Amino acid sequence: MNLFGIFLFFLFLLWYSRNKSKVDGGEVFLLYLILYSVARLFIEGLRTDSLMWGGPIRVAQLISIIGIIIPAAILYNKKKTILNVDLF
Repeated sequence: MNLFGIFLFFLFLLWYSRNKSKVDGGEVFLLYLILYSVARLFIEGLRTDSLMWGGPIRVAQLISIIGIIIPAAILYNKKKTILNVDLF
């Protein structure tokens, strides 16, 4: 999992260096959180020694889902606010 995190870091570093003028503050971090949580959701589904919570869902998967929803909502709200400011 750490190798994937390092790969994401360098991928976003490359993307940010090419799009500095288009990227708003915090977007790279929020995108990193979303993609890392998606990867964790997949990896935790493959594990056999996880702590289960209320049926077929694992605690680590629940935390990953929260790690997808919250940054996605923040990113959506940031983009929506930027678009409203630009239009008016």
